[in-house]
Amino acid sequence: MINERKRIVELVEGSEYHKWWGQEEFESFVEQPMRLNQYVLMDEGFATWAFPNEWQVQDYLLENKFPVGGFNGGGQAIWIVDFICLDGKSSITKVFRRLREIFIDLGHDRAIWLRTETGKIGWYKLKESHDG
Repeated sequence: MINERKRIVELVEGSEYHKWWGQEEFESFVEQPMRLNQYVLMDEGFATWAFPNEWQVQDYLLENKFPVGGFNGGGQAIWIVDFICLDGKSSITKVFRRLREIFIDLGHDRAIWLRTETGKIGWYKLKESHDG
């Protein structure tokens, strides 16, 4: 766990988007999802996810900051909260493939995220639906 935290600190400090984080942000957006086992750490990067309820999603969209309670908010949809890859497209692809495997194993067919720089919501269809 110490080595994991050290690697995550390196990734956060190397990320233009995340490098301003202090102890409060690290606690909220790294420690909290780690306690809930809602993270993936690979050589290529780090990502966290959450299950915010409808009110938490609305707060997220309005405030442009993920509500920490949303990591365990009881919502049905899976939201990618933070995603850090410093080595380009190949690393992003590897981490996203791993996330896809995890999310499918959890029974989800799509993942959602908010691009806080633009305020746009993104989503990724994880598998084909075989309903009908």
